[in-house]
Amino acid sequence: MTGVLIFDHPNLVLAFKDIQQTRKDCFKLTIIRYWSSQIQQSNLQATFRKRKTNRWNRIYADT
Repeated sequence: MTGVLIFDHPNLVLAFKDIQQTRKDCFKLTIIRYWSSQIQQSNLQATFRKRKTNRWNRIYADT
């Protein structure tokens, strides 16, 4: 599955592939590219977790 994640805060857009849901509120994915003025490029594989105070804004995905 590939797609794009858009977050409310910080202002971050990710293009990703190989997304896996590791738990109910946790996703592991491989980042293809991202756009943000607030962070620097880091490891291309990352885990994103939905927290009670930090919900996902939108998730777009194509299978």
